[in-house]
Amino acid sequence: MVKLEEAQKAFLKVRDYLLKNQEDFSLARAYKKPWKWYREHTTKEAIEILRKEVNA
Repeated sequence: MVKLEEAQKAFLKVRDYLLKNQEDFSLARAYKKPWKWYREHTTKEAIEILRKEVNA
């Protein structure tokens, strides 16, 4: 249960950042990632990866 909560908190941080900066395509990608992915990356790393996926 703790791992799920950690993943949710990480996702919410990424989501809030992307919403604040109006990065809609990156936000759409964020919703498609599994919870495990958010535990494996820091918030900053996750945002950069999502941006690169959109721009690729």
